[in-house]
Parts: sequence; structure tokens; C-alpha cells
Amino acid sequence: MEPLKDTIHEVMQKLKPRKVSATREEPFFVLQRILGRRESAHISLRYFRDGVLNIGVDSSTRLYNLTLKKEELLMKIRQKTNTVIKDIRFYLGEIR
Repeated sequence: MEPLKDTIHEVMQKLKPRKVSATREEPFFVLQRILGRRESAHISLRYFRDGVLNIGVDSSTRLYNLTLKKEELLMKIRQKTNTVIKDIRFYLGEIR
């Protein structure tokens, strides 16, 4: 008979959310480092698919400023990551 603690451990492991592969999140983490702690607190990763990084931004002012910096940010992300990134799209929305 299997000890109860082993059974509970197995069940808890199966309930853990699956992690997204590091390569899918890598461009977002690079973007956070480029922007710094203060600005990073106001963005969240929506998704990264087909080379397009989709970022949620919490205010229209920040959205405008990030859109102005888009080309510079793309260049820096491309230099610091091995992941192919074609574009960054910023959206106004709730930050999770």
C-alpha cells in the first residue's frame, strides 16, 4: 500500500499549471530588463506567437510612449535574444 503523502504529492504535481517554455517567454523578459523595474510594472505578456510579442499596457499614456519607442525596443530585443521576433504590438488593457 502506498503512503498517503506520496499519493498527495503525485496529485499536487499533476495540479500544478504547466509552464510555458522559456523560449516563448524570453523576449518578454528581455523587454522587462530593457524597460527597467518601474516601467515593467505597467506591462504584461498577453502572448508570443509567430514572432509577434503582444503586450498589455495599463494606461494610454504608457501605450503611446511605448509605441514611440517600438523600433528601438525591437532592435534591442533582437540583439539580446536568440528568438525570432518580428514585431511588438501594444494593447491597452488590464495588467495581471
